Amino acid sequence: MFSTSNFTDIGLFCEKPSAYGRGAGHETEHNCLVSGDAGAAKNGCEQWGLLWYPKCDPSYHNFACCICSPDCPSGYSDTGIGCTKPTYSRGVGTIPSIFSATTITIIIVIVVIIVIIIITVAIYAHRKHSHRYIQIPNSTLSNPGVMRSNTSNLYHNNVTNVA
Repeated sequence: MFSTSNFTDIGLFCEKPSAYGRGAGHETEHNCLVSGDAGAAKNGCEQWGLLWYPKCDPSYHNFACCICSPDCPSGYSDTGIGCTKPTYSRGVGTIPSIFSATTITIIIVIVVIIVIIIITVAIYAHRKHSHRYIQIPNSTLSNPGVMRSNTSNLYHNNVTNVA
């Protein structure tokens, strides 16, 4: 059974308890087993490269050939001298919306309609003011000379002459 009581908590990491050595290794499994090493008698031996070493105690694992390093708790990452505590991501999140998609669509349609109305009114106002009507009294129509001088003044001055 694994216990974290011998780990030192240092924030995001836990410092492992001390590792221990497995010796220099033996040429054969038989030599390892009869070597008198307490680990070999208790746990047996395993080959690493060309040599045989006593197996590590429970809750330890071999680090390279000659060292038994404590195992990290489940979910922790082994950094060699310590363990990184498990973390989780809260994600990037979402921007809260006070409007539903339907409401946003309706707002867009209303804005488009308002813009169309504004453009239509502007076009109508422009057309109405660009073609001014000149009212000429009937007495002027009977005298063409007066009409020419009056109409030229009216066009240039933008003034309506009404009898």
